[in-house]
Amino acid sequence: MRLLDEHCETSEVGSLLCDVSESRPLDREERALLSAPGYLGCGNPVGLDHILVGRGVKNSQGAKHLSISDLGSSIAGTKPDGSDQKLAISDHCPIVAQISY
Repeated sequence: MRLLDEHCETSEVGSLLCDVSESRPLDREERALLSAPGYLGCGNPVGLDHILVGRGVKNSQGAKHLSISDLGSSIAGTKPDGSDQKLAISDHCPIVAQISY
């Protein structure tokens, strides 16, 4: 088995933080920045999901954490009935990889 390298589809700063997270845990401020809607938008942007591949599986680009932007955090509504509340779609970013056999 082989663990695919992971990259983030975000800004230059976000990509750098994503790369740094492969060698050390991010501190609170770094994690907050990467979690912001302008970056990945996920409460837990890196470290939760990984992709392992076995023999015979080819991958040349590694895995990518995809941004969920402002869909990653719940926002309380302003209407008394709460009908305009926005619920997060996930607390972490999806990770994808293109593979071939």
